Amino acid sequence: MREITIKFYEFQDLDWTAKLNVMGWLDAYPIEYQDNDGNWLTQSWFDVEENHIQEHCEINGYLFSNKGKPIHHLIDEPWKDKTTIDWSGASTF
Repeated sequence: MREITIKFYEFQDLDWTAKLNVMGWLDAYPIEYQDNDGNWLTQSWFDVEENHIQEHCEINGYLFSNKGKPIHHLIDEPWKDKTTIDWSGASTF
């Protein structure tokens, strides 16, 4: 097994361009909710306040490259200084 150290970023640590990439990734699954009349509606992540996106990413443990691409799925122990990556499921980023 190969072990490497990588840099990962939380949403709030990204620059604006990278944050837009995160919002685009999240927008593949827009927010669905039911209004008072029982109708199902969707909301784009681009219409959500930045602090709510940050909270959503924190709750779900989402981590990103400096370009805003999701990398949390590659990391076994995301909150350790050194992390192990399972390359069997890795994708190019």
